[in-house]
Amino acid sequence: MMLSNKGYLHAVTGLLTLYFNLCRLRVGPQDVPASNFLLSLLIMFYLVVVGIKAMLVIPDINLLTAAAQSGLDVVLLSLFTWTVLATKNLGERFVQTLSALVGAKCLLEIVSIPVVWTIMQGGEGEGSSIAFLLLIIFSIWLLAVLGHIFRHALSVGMATGVFVTIGYLLFSTAVTFKFFPPPAVSG
Repeated sequence: MMLSNKGYLHAVTGLLTLYFNLCRLRVGPQDVPASNFLLSLLIMFYLVVVGIKAMLVIPDINLLTAAAQSGLDVVLLSLFTWTVLATKNLGERFVQTLSALVGAKCLLEIVSIPVVWTIMQGGEGEGSSIAFLLLIIFSIWLLAVLGHIFRHALSVGMATGVFVTIGYLLFSTAVTFKFFPPPAVSG
């Protein structure tokens, strides 16, 4: 059965509401459909969003490097998620958990683009200070959202979920910098 335009709009609106509520800590990964198709769509969308963000904020990055960085990010998130779920024999939660993580990160990356772009433009003054403060708030929000997802997926407390998130962020940053070192800061 084919969905009408109204049906597509209803489905998209439902998913946006779900992920918006996930980012507000109102629902958990258990509320995300366990769909490989949805996960595939979210990963493709995430690759585009992160690739665009990289091209906007990293000076002199090319399309191939941006695509490789965003692809590595998805691989690392997938490996880390599978590993932490497998350590608790919760592998059956992988699709929902990864869908929740990727979808939430998509929304948060979109929100962060103007803030990070403003900071990368340099300059001094009130606008730059506000952007930096917003980046700190965004980082705390990201930690809370991913911690919330991991806590539900692993059936643990919020502190443990945040701890797992910090582990992921450290792992992801270390591996990413190994393959894509940040540009040297000239002084």
